[in-house]
Amino acid sequence: MHPEAQGGGIGRRLVRYVEDDIRSRSGRMLLIETSSRNGYDATIGFYKRINYELAARIKNYYQIGDDKLVFSKELK
Repeated sequence: MHPEAQGGGIGRRLVRYVEDDIRSRSGRMLLIETSSRNGYDATIGFYKRINYELAARIKNYYQIGDDKLVFSKELK
């Protein structure tokens, strides 16, 4: 997302919409994958702020030094 578009709550609302949709279908968990690459700090921070936990880290998944991070949240 472009930095000027960040911080307005759109991402939070989109994730909440997806979570609600999953709950309505009796889903119980959401997994989100992202990169560990430099420049993804804001993305990683966003997922942590909305109560996602780092569930897995797959070393060098995308390329050497770029791990796949898997965040999870149990939906209640």
